[in-house]
Amino acid sequence: MAKGDRQPKSDPRSANGSHAAPDSSLLAREGRALYSQGRHDEALAKLGLAAEADAGNAEVRMYMGAAHRARGRHGEALAELDAAIRLNPNLTSARIQRGYALRGLGRHGDALAAFRAAIGFNPASAGAHLGRGLALSSLGRHEEALAALDRSIRLDQSVAGAHLGRGVALGRLCRHEEAMAAFDFAIRLDDGNANAHRGRGDALRELGRHEEAMAEYNLSLTLDPGYAETYVSIGHLFLRLEELGAARDAFRIAIHLDTKNSMAHMGMAHALIGLECAAMADREAERDAMRRPDDDAQEEPSQDDGWRRPDSFTCPGMPGRWLF
Repeated sequence: MAKGDRQPKSDPRSANGSHAAPDSSLLAREGRALYSQGRHDEALAKLGLAAEADAGNAEVRMYMGAAHRARGRHGEALAELDAAIRLNPNLTSARIQRGYALRGLGRHGDALAAFRAAIGFNPASAGAHLGRGLALSSLGRHEEALAALDRSIRLDQSVAGAHLGRGVALGRLCRHEEAMAAFDFAIRLDDGNANAHRGRGDALRELGRHEEAMAEYNLSLTLDPGYAETYVSIGHLFLRLEELGAARDAFRIAIHLDTKNSMAHMGMAHALIGLECAAMADREAERDAMRRPDDDAQEEPSQDDGWRRPDSFTCPGMPGRWLF
Protein backbone atom coordinates (compact mmCIF):
# COMPACT_ATOMS: atom_id res chain seq x y z
CA MET A 1 0.00 0.00 0.00
CA ALA A 2 1.41 3.37 -1.02
CA LYS A 3 2.37 5.83 1.68
CA GLY A 4 -0.51 8.09 2.50
CA ASP A 5 -3.11 5.58 1.38
CA ARG A 6 -5.56 4.78 4.14
CA GLN A 7 -7.13 1.42 4.86
CA PRO A 8 -10.87 1.85 4.26
CA LYS A 9 -12.89 1.42 7.39
CA SER A 10 -15.35 -1.44 7.54
CA ASP A 11 -18.86 -0.20 6.77
CA PRO A 12 -21.08 -1.40 9.59
CA ARG A 13 -23.96 -1.58 7.11
CA SER A 14 -22.10 -3.86 4.70
CA ALA A 15 -22.63 -7.56 4.40
CA ASN A 16 -19.20 -8.21 5.91
CA GLY A 17 -19.57 -5.76 8.81
CA SER A 18 -20.22 -7.00 12.28
CA HIS A 19 -23.36 -4.83 12.52
CA ALA A 20 -24.93 -5.40 9.10
CA ALA A 21 -28.09 -3.43 8.54
CA PRO A 22 -31.24 -5.54 8.25
CA ASP A 23 -32.61 -6.16 4.78
CA SER A 24 -35.91 -4.27 4.89
CA SER A 25 -37.34 -6.05 1.85
CA LEU A 26 -36.56 -9.47 3.36
CA LEU A 27 -38.12 -8.46 6.69
CA ALA A 28 -41.18 -7.12 4.88
CA ARG A 29 -41.60 -10.40 2.96
CA GLU A 30 -41.25 -12.42 6.15
CA GLY A 31 -43.75 -10.17 7.91
CA ARG A 32 -46.29 -10.51 5.11
CA ALA A 33 -45.88 -14.29 5.14
CA LEU A 34 -46.49 -14.43 8.90
CA TYR A 35 -49.53 -12.20 8.49
CA SER A 36 -51.00 -14.51 5.83
CA GLN A 37 -50.51 -17.44 8.24
CA GLY A 38 -52.49 -15.63 10.94
CA ARG A 39 -49.39 -15.19 13.15
CA HIS A 40 -50.11 -11.53 13.68
CA ASP A 41 -47.90 -10.72 16.66
CA GLU A 42 -44.89 -12.33 14.99
CA ALA A 43 -45.75 -10.46 11.81
CA LEU A 44 -45.80 -7.19 13.72
CA ALA A 45 -42.33 -7.88 15.12
CA LYS A 46 -40.88 -8.44 11.64
CA LEU A 47 -42.77 -5.56 10.07
CA GLY A 48 -41.68 -3.23 12.86
CA LEU A 49 -38.03 -3.99 12.05
CA ALA A 50 -38.77 -3.44 8.37
CA ALA A 51 -40.32 -0.06 9.15
CA GLU A 52 -37.25 0.95 11.16
CA ALA A 53 -35.02 0.01 8.23
CA ASP A 54 -37.23 1.72 5.64
CA ALA A 55 -39.44 4.38 7.19
CA GLY A 56 -40.94 5.32 3.83
CA ASN A 57 -42.42 1.93 2.98
CA ALA A 58 -46.18 2.46 2.89
CA GLU A 59 -46.99 -1.20 2.30
CA VAL A 60 -45.17 -2.23 5.48
CA ARG A 61 -47.20 0.28 7.51
CA MET A 62 -50.36 -0.98 5.84
CA TYR A 63 -49.62 -4.57 6.86
CA MET A 64 -48.82 -3.41 10.38
CA GLY A 65 -52.22 -1.75 10.52
CA ALA A 66 -53.91 -4.88 9.19
CA ALA A 67 -52.13 -7.02 11.80
CA HIS A 68 -53.18 -4.71 14.63
CA ARG A 69 -56.75 -4.81 13.34
CA ALA A 70 -56.71 -8.61 13.24
CA ARG A 71 -55.71 -8.55 16.91
CA GLY A 72 -58.60 -6.22 17.73
CA ARG A 73 -56.37 -3.20 18.32
CA HIS A 74 -58.32 -0.87 16.07
CA GLY A 75 -56.90 2.40 17.40
CA GLU A 76 -53.32 1.29 16.77
CA ALA A 77 -54.38 -0.05 13.39
CA LEU A 78 -55.85 3.31 12.45
CA ALA A 79 -52.61 5.13 13.32
CA GLU A 80 -50.54 2.79 11.13
CA LEU A 81 -53.00 2.97 8.24
CA ASP A 82 -53.10 6.77 8.38
CA ALA A 83 -49.30 6.73 8.17
CA ALA A 84 -49.44 4.38 5.17
CA ILE A 85 -51.87 6.67 3.36
CA ARG A 86 -49.69 9.71 4.05
CA LEU A 87 -46.77 7.86 2.47
CA ASN A 88 -48.82 6.65 -0.51
CA PRO A 89 -52.29 8.20 -0.97
CA ASN A 90 -52.95 5.85 -3.90
CA LEU A 91 -52.63 2.68 -1.80
CA THR A 92 -56.23 1.46 -2.06
CA SER A 93 -55.68 -1.51 0.25
CA ALA A 94 -54.65 0.85 3.07
CA ARG A 95 -57.85 2.87 2.60
CA ILE A 96 -59.91 -0.33 2.71
CA GLN A 97 -58.17 -1.51 5.87
CA ARG A 98 -58.70 1.95 7.35
CA GLY A 99 -62.42 1.58 6.76
CA TYR A 100 -62.47 -1.73 8.62
CA ALA A 101 -60.49 -0.25 11.51
CA LEU A 102 -63.06 2.54 11.79
CA ARG A 103 -65.86 -0.05 11.76
CA GLY A 104 -64.07 -1.83 14.59
CA LEU A 105 -64.16 1.43 16.55
CA GLY A 106 -67.91 1.76 15.89
CA ARG A 107 -67.39 4.80 13.64
CA HIS A 108 -69.55 3.51 10.82
CA GLY A 109 -70.11 6.88 9.15
CA ASP A 110 -66.36 7.52 9.00
CA ALA A 111 -65.86 3.96 7.74
CA LEU A 112 -68.32 4.59 4.93
CA ALA A 113 -66.36 7.71 3.95
CA ALA A 114 -63.12 5.69 3.95
CA PHE A 115 -64.57 3.04 1.66
CA ARG A 116 -65.96 5.73 -0.65
CA ALA A 117 -62.48 7.25 -0.83
CA ALA A 118 -61.05 3.84 -1.72
CA ILE A 119 -63.62 3.49 -4.52
CA GLY A 120 -62.65 6.95 -5.74
CA PHE A 121 -59.07 5.78 -6.16
CA ASN A 122 -60.03 2.40 -7.61
CA PRO A 123 -63.65 2.03 -8.79
CA ALA A 124 -63.01 -1.59 -9.78
CA SER A 125 -61.97 -2.66 -6.25
CA ALA A 126 -64.32 -5.44 -5.13
CA GLY A 127 -62.97 -5.07 -1.58
CA ALA A 128 -63.84 -1.38 -1.44
CA HIS A 129 -67.43 -2.03 -2.57
CA LEU A 130 -67.68 -4.88 -0.05
CA GLY A 131 -66.56 -2.59 2.76
CA ARG A 132 -68.99 0.09 1.64
CA GLY A 133 -71.82 -2.44 1.71
CA LEU A 134 -70.96 -3.62 5.21
CA ALA A 135 -70.73 -0.04 6.48
CA LEU A 136 -74.12 0.81 4.97
CA SER A 137 -75.61 -2.30 6.58
CA SER A 138 -74.22 -1.23 9.98
CA LEU A 139 -75.93 2.13 9.46
CA GLY A 140 -79.27 0.40 8.76
CA ARG A 141 -79.28 1.37 5.08
CA HIS A 142 -79.91 -2.17 3.89
CA GLU A 143 -81.20 -1.50 0.37
CA GLU A 144 -78.09 0.56 -0.40
CA ALA A 145 -75.95 -2.07 1.28
CA LEU A 146 -77.42 -4.76 -0.93
CA ALA A 147 -76.65 -2.75 -4.07
CA ALA A 148 -73.04 -2.21 -2.97
CA LEU A 149 -72.58 -5.89 -2.13
CA ASP A 150 -74.05 -6.95 -5.46
CA ARG A 151 -71.54 -4.64 -7.14
CA SER A 152 -68.72 -6.27 -5.19
CA ILE A 153 -69.89 -9.76 -6.22
CA ARG A 154 -70.09 -8.76 -9.87
CA LEU A 155 -66.45 -7.68 -9.64
CA ASP A 156 -65.34 -10.82 -7.78
CA GLN A 157 -67.67 -13.74 -7.03
CA SER A 158 -65.06 -15.68 -5.05
CA VAL A 159 -65.15 -13.65 -1.82
CA ALA A 160 -67.25 -15.45 0.81
CA GLY A 161 -67.57 -12.28 2.90
CA ALA A 162 -69.51 -10.51 0.14
CA HIS A 163 -72.11 -13.29 -0.03
CA LEU A 164 -72.24 -13.37 3.77
CA GLY A 165 -72.84 -9.63 3.93
CA ARG A 166 -75.48 -9.97 1.22
CA GLY A 167 -77.26 -12.60 3.29
CA VAL A 168 -77.28 -10.32 6.33
CA ALA A 169 -78.70 -7.41 4.31
CA LEU A 170 -81.41 -9.63 2.80
CA GLY A 171 -82.31 -10.90 6.26
CA ARG A 172 -82.70 -7.32 7.53
CA LEU A 173 -85.08 -6.75 4.61
CA CYS A 174 -87.08 -9.88 5.65
CA ARG A 175 -86.14 -11.67 2.42
CA HIS A 176 -85.20 -14.82 4.28
CA GLU A 177 -85.31 -17.36 1.44
CA GLU A 178 -82.92 -15.20 -0.58
CA ALA A 179 -80.79 -14.68 2.52
CA MET A 180 -80.45 -18.44 2.99
CA ALA A 181 -79.35 -18.82 -0.64
CA ALA A 182 -76.68 -16.15 -0.08
CA PHE A 183 -75.43 -17.91 3.07
CA ASP A 184 -75.36 -21.21 1.16
CA PHE A 185 -73.12 -19.59 -1.46
CA ALA A 186 -70.82 -18.23 1.25
CA ILE A 187 -70.60 -21.69 2.84
CA ARG A 188 -69.72 -23.29 -0.52
CA LEU A 189 -66.82 -20.86 -0.76
CA ASP A 190 -65.77 -21.22 2.89
CA ASP A 191 -67.33 -24.15 4.73
CA GLY A 192 -65.39 -23.31 7.88
CA ASN A 193 -66.99 -19.89 8.31
CA ALA A 194 -68.84 -19.95 11.63
CA ASN A 195 -70.57 -16.65 10.86
CA ALA A 196 -72.05 -18.01 7.61
CA HIS A 197 -73.54 -21.00 9.42
CA ARG A 198 -74.93 -18.71 12.11
CA GLY A 199 -76.48 -16.51 9.41
CA ARG A 200 -78.04 -19.53 7.73
CA GLY A 201 -79.44 -20.55 11.11
CA ASP A 202 -80.98 -17.10 11.54
CA ALA A 203 -82.68 -17.38 8.14
CA LEU A 204 -84.04 -20.82 9.04
CA ARG A 205 -85.28 -19.46 12.38
CA GLU A 206 -87.18 -16.67 10.66
CA LEU A 207 -88.71 -19.22 8.28
CA GLY A 208 -89.97 -21.23 11.27
CA ARG A 209 -87.60 -24.15 10.67
CA HIS A 210 -86.37 -24.22 14.24
CA GLU A 211 -84.72 -27.65 14.41
CA GLU A 212 -82.69 -26.93 11.27
CA ALA A 213 -81.75 -23.54 12.71
CA MET A 214 -80.42 -25.14 15.90
CA ALA A 215 -78.40 -27.62 13.85
CA GLU A 216 -76.73 -24.70 12.04
CA TYR A 217 -76.01 -22.95 15.32
CA ASN A 218 -74.41 -26.10 16.71
CA LEU A 219 -72.26 -26.38 13.59
CA SER A 220 -71.25 -22.72 14.01
CA LEU A 221 -70.17 -23.40 17.60
CA THR A 222 -68.27 -26.51 16.52
CA LEU A 223 -66.28 -24.29 14.17
CA ASP A 224 -65.85 -21.49 16.74
CA PRO A 225 -66.86 -22.42 20.31
CA GLY A 226 -66.18 -18.88 21.52
CA TYR A 227 -68.37 -17.08 19.00
CA ALA A 228 -70.68 -14.91 21.11
CA GLU A 229 -72.96 -13.98 18.20
CA THR A 230 -74.05 -17.60 17.79
CA TYR A 231 -75.14 -17.73 21.43
CA VAL A 232 -77.12 -14.53 20.84
CA SER A 233 -78.87 -16.22 17.91
CA ILE A 234 -79.59 -19.29 20.05
CA GLY A 235 -81.03 -17.03 22.74
CA HIS A 236 -83.36 -15.43 20.21
CA LEU A 237 -84.47 -18.85 19.01
CA PHE A 238 -85.35 -19.84 22.57
CA LEU A 239 -87.23 -16.56 23.00
CA ARG A 240 -89.19 -17.42 19.86
CA LEU A 241 -90.02 -20.80 21.41
CA GLU A 242 -90.88 -19.11 24.75
CA GLU A 243 -88.17 -21.14 26.49
CA LEU A 244 -87.17 -18.20 28.65
CA GLY A 245 -84.80 -20.01 31.00
CA ALA A 246 -82.83 -21.48 28.11
CA ALA A 247 -82.79 -18.06 26.42
CA ARG A 248 -81.40 -16.47 29.59
CA ASP A 249 -78.64 -19.08 29.76
CA ALA A 250 -77.66 -18.55 26.12
CA PHE A 251 -77.48 -14.78 26.53
CA ARG A 252 -75.48 -15.23 29.74
CA ILE A 253 -72.84 -17.22 27.85
CA ALA A 254 -72.77 -14.59 25.09
CA ILE A 255 -72.18 -11.82 27.62
CA HIS A 256 -69.42 -13.84 29.29
CA LEU A 257 -67.70 -14.16 25.90
CA ASP A 258 -68.30 -10.55 24.84
CA THR A 259 -69.25 -8.17 27.63
CA LYS A 260 -69.84 -5.32 25.15
CA ASN A 261 -72.34 -7.21 22.98
CA SER A 262 -75.41 -4.98 23.09
CA MET A 263 -77.71 -7.57 21.50
CA ALA A 264 -76.76 -10.09 24.18
CA HIS A 265 -77.60 -7.62 26.94
CA MET A 266 -80.88 -6.68 25.26
CA GLY A 267 -81.84 -10.33 24.84
CA MET A 268 -80.94 -11.05 28.45
CA ALA A 269 -83.22 -8.20 29.54
CA HIS A 270 -86.08 -9.62 27.48
CA ALA A 271 -85.57 -13.08 28.97
CA LEU A 272 -85.36 -11.82 32.55
CA ILE A 273 -88.40 -9.58 32.18
CA GLY A 274 -90.31 -12.47 30.63
CA LEU A 275 -89.34 -14.78 33.49
CA GLU A 276 -90.39 -12.16 36.03
CA CYS A 277 -93.67 -11.60 34.21
CA ALA A 278 -94.36 -15.33 34.22
CA ALA A 279 -93.57 -15.48 37.94
CA MET A 280 -95.91 -12.52 38.55
CA ALA A 281 -98.65 -14.32 36.62
CA ASP A 282 -98.13 -17.48 38.69
CA ARG A 283 -98.24 -15.53 41.94
CA GLU A 284 -101.41 -13.74 40.87
CA ALA A 285 -103.02 -17.04 39.92
CA GLU A 286 -102.15 -18.48 43.34
CA ARG A 287 -103.62 -15.44 45.12
CA ASP A 288 -106.72 -15.67 42.94
CA ALA A 289 -107.18 -19.31 43.86
CA MET A 290 -106.79 -18.53 47.55
CA ARG A 291 -109.43 -15.80 47.31
CA ARG A 292 -112.08 -18.08 45.77
CA PRO A 293 -114.91 -18.99 48.16
CA ASP A 294 -115.70 -22.64 48.86
CA ASP A 295 -118.41 -24.15 46.71
CA ASP A 296 -120.82 -24.21 49.68
CA ALA A 297 -119.99 -20.73 50.90
CA GLN A 298 -122.17 -17.76 50.19
CA GLU A 299 -120.21 -15.06 48.37
CA GLU A 300 -120.98 -11.59 49.59
CA PRO A 301 -122.19 -9.22 46.90
CA SER A 302 -119.67 -6.64 45.80
CA GLN A 303 -119.83 -3.63 43.58
CA ASP A 304 -118.60 -4.37 40.04
CA ASP A 305 -115.94 -1.85 39.09
CA GLY A 306 -115.75 -3.11 35.47
CA TRP A 307 -112.33 -4.72 35.78
CA ARG A 308 -111.88 -8.25 34.41
CA ARG A 309 -108.86 -10.51 34.76
CA PRO A 310 -107.33 -10.99 31.28
CA ASP A 311 -107.38 -14.45 29.73
CA SER A 312 -103.59 -14.29 29.17
CA PHE A 313 -100.86 -12.39 30.90
CA THR A 314 -98.73 -10.11 28.73
CA CYS A 315 -95.75 -8.34 30.22
CA PRO A 316 -96.08 -4.55 29.84
CA GLY A 317 -93.97 -3.26 27.02
CA MET A 318 -93.12 -6.71 25.67
CA PRO A 319 -94.49 -8.44 22.57
CA GLY A 320 -97.09 -11.06 23.45
CA ARG A 321 -95.49 -13.75 21.28
CA TRP A 322 -91.82 -12.79 21.71
CA LEU A 323 -91.44 -11.78 18.10
CA PHE A 324 -87.86 -11.15 17.00
